Amino acid sequence: MSFYRLIVLLRQDLSSSEAEKIADKMMNLVTENGGKIHYKENWGMRGLSYEIKKCRKAYYFLYDLEAKPEILLEIERLMKVSTDFIRFLNIKVLNFANRKQSVILKERQESQQVVQAPKKVVATN
Repeated sequence: MSFYRLIVLLRQDLSSSEAEKIADKMMNLVTENGGKIHYKENWGMRGLSYEIKKCRKAYYFLYDLEAKPEILLEIERLMKVSTDFIRFLNIKVLNFANRKQSVILKERQESQQVVQAPKKVVATN
């Protein structure tokens, strides 16, 4: 089996729970056929640089997979046929030994920490 990194973009008109279910349903093909999902990131709805299939935004998902090449070819075929998937990118990698959180999730967590910073209470007389 080989290691792959897969990035998937889903249509903007889906709800976030629907988008997650559709992406997970596709990834279930990996586990059903003896593969493994080592890591998953949901980047949420993000703007696209340009319009793709009449969409300005998309739900982004990143997966680190270990699977046979035939399984990945089948997943790619199903994503091409489905109207829910806007784009996908599949990259073969050597290993996942140095797996770190993506820059996108780091930025999101930092921005949430700034928003959730404790407010100072000032006593008035």
